[in-house]
Amino acid sequence: MSNLTSLISSFVEEAKSAPKLFEDLSKVEEYIAETYLNRSFIELIQNADDAEATKFGIHKTSFGFVVCNNGRPFSAEDIESLCRSGASNKQRGGETIGYRGIGFKSVVKLAKQIALWSGDYQIIFDKERTKNLLNVSNAPVIRIPHETDNDNLHSNEILQLSRIHGYITIFSFINPDSAILDRELKTFDSSCLLFLNHINEVKLETVGIKRNIEINRKNKTQSSNIIDIHENTKLIASWNLHFSSKNIVAFKVRNNEIIAADGIESVIHSFLPSIEYTGAFIKINGDFSTDPSRKSINMDVESQNAIIKCAEILTDLFADVISENEIYEGFFKPFVNTNTETQTSTSRLFLNETFNRLKNKTLIINGKTSKLDDFRLCPEWLNYNDYQAICKNDLVAVSKEFVSIYPECLKFFESIGIRYISIKDVENRINISEISANGATEICTKLINQYCYDMTTTNIEKIKSLKIFPIKDRKGLSKITEIKSTAELQDIFFQTLSTSIESKQLAMVFKKLEIEYHDNLLKFTISIHNEIKSTENTTIIQPIFNGVPKIEKWRSAEQNLLSYLQACIGVEKVFDVSTANIGYDIEVNFTNGKKAFIEVKSVSYFGDTFKLTNNEYSTAHNFQDDFYIALVMNNNEFNVAFIQNPVSKLTLNKQCERWSWVCDNASNEIIEVDSFIRNNNK
Repeated sequence: MSNLTSLISSFVEEAKSAPKLFEDLSKVEEYIAETYLNRSFIELIQNADDAEATKFGIHKTSFGFVVCNNGRPFSAEDIESLCRSGASNKQRGGETIGYRGIGFKSVVKLAKQIALWSGDYQIIFDKERTKNLLNVSNAPVIRIPHETDNDNLHSNEILQLSRIHGYITIFSFINPDSAILDRELKTFDSSCLLFLNHINEVKLETVGIKRNIEINRKNKTQSSNIIDIHENTKLIASWNLHFSSKNIVAFKVRNNEIIAADGIESVIHSFLPSIEYTGAFIKINGDFSTDPSRKSINMDVESQNAIIKCAEILTDLFADVISENEIYEGFFKPFVNTNTETQTSTSRLFLNETFNRLKNKTLIINGKTSKLDDFRLCPEWLNYNDYQAICKNDLVAVSKEFVSIYPECLKFFESIGIRYISIKDVENRINISEISANGATEICTKLINQYCYDMTTTNIEKIKSLKIFPIKDRKGLSKITEIKSTAELQDIFFQTLSTSIESKQLAMVFKKLEIEYHDNLLKFTISIHNEIKSTENTTIIQPIFNGVPKIEKWRSAEQNLLSYLQACIGVEKVFDVSTANIGYDIEVNFTNGKKAFIEVKSVSYFGDTFKLTNNEYSTAHNFQDDFYIALVMNNNEFNVAFIQNPVSKLTLNKQCERWSWVCDNASNEIIEVDSFIRNNNK
């Protein structure tokens, strides 16, 4: 008697000895299949991967469809495990993914006749045949295998598929439920293949569906690699995996830049995907315990360990990026605008574990040891240059250079509780910081608004001790105790205070400070530049584009300019930092190493009036010839012109009621686009 015949006989005897229990197995099988609804093929892929298959395929046939792989052929022990529930010979934590031995039961919703070709074995599972054999009213599909000959297995079609594709194991689903098949194949997410060990090719070929998916693993190091997913020869996704053993954090990548993964992709994997959101637009993988269908995570000791390991990987990545040891463009994108409503207890535990570890981690910033508690963000009331100057000694500012690479970082830092620099922080550091007159105005305005109704002796002495007052005919900043009257203060400084704070309020504060108050200064505008330098406008005849810029009417001026500049010859990279409030909207890196910092102004025509905020003015003053105003006409037709170093070359008027710098005559300083590109590629 062959091994297979002996195995069949033993199953038949078991069924006859306990017929009621045997019929109950049918109900258990149906329940298992229902819990695996829409996940049957994922389980079959996992079984193929455990058999070390590199190819997996589903093909339409004259009798239904087949599921195939080129992995290790079935042994008698494998067939017995297939027939029994929970009798897998796989072990958790080994080289295989599955270990429960119930995944194959998920396919009984697809068909009631399932044949198997593998190695020396040709068998069929047939519900009706089993019922007739045992004379019972109900029977499970996957329990008693039946021997069959080649003709019953449609051998010609099977052998042809095996020859063409090199398949070793083929499951034939006879007279299947086509609706379930089509639904699963159409919605099959190729990213579920990322954490498999062996499979690198999946073919899905049925009526109306032809998907040839290829997995290409490349750039592998000891702790990371890139996986490209192609479908029908077209690259559809790339993922950057960072791992420690089987614990993995995966970022979706496009054009070498990290992007936010789709919501449906951003799930926790126990090698195969669950339906639980990670809490951010990334994937994580580990040896998580799940319910039998793998849809939900069970939080036991193994799952907690997997959470900790994945959090350690992500924490180290954050630390490397923040310390600028590594550059992963787009790194913060998956962690902003996340959906807290869809978070589960598992995803919250993962994020909390990650961010708590990050807050306790020692970082090296500019050669100094720091923690996130030392970081401060720039508030709206202070310009970015002076914010950085105040943080210079013992706090950590988020540099403009860092923000230009990671525009989303400020929103991320705010979301995890990084504090904005406070007026208390400023008070304690102002006298040892080199700040501008603009910064002094902003800080003084904030101080007066903060303390005007709380002018205690302590607060009065505090204000008197601060070097935040620009005095006429004197360089730098001084203490208020060095003057007797507000008339000694620089006009622009006092004019701004007068228009930002009510006069009665301001008079009261200066009275408390023992300073004589005068309010007879100019009330509206102060011209700070009278000379307009002319530049030579030269038109370049040759084209300046590598390709056609993607200009869309519905986009903002900043977005269209970014697309416009990306298409220009000589431009290596363009960053949109318009949401970061750092004094400019776009940073351009040229192929020769030069950089340009561009503030975008939407105008109706190139001679139109535009305004600079105090922050933009300070930034322009800091970058000088590397700073440009881009005048953008973004209505019916897109046009752009540039003004270099506006602080030096334009007449700007301080309009104190809006605390902005206004230019209403820039025509002499307008640079055409070709000149802008040419000048920065010298």
